[in-house]
Amino acid sequence: MDKITLRKQWVIEAPVEDVFGIMTDFEKFPEYFPKVAE
Repeated sequence: MDKITLRKQWVIEAPVEDVFGIMTDFEKFPEYFPKVAE
């Protein structure tokens, strides 16, 4: 698998723990972020 670097900023109104849980769940990345995973 090729390495990619994402460079963008988003303002998310949610608890840090919830965002961290989503952003570090790499197995579900295609489910959470299908456009990024293509």
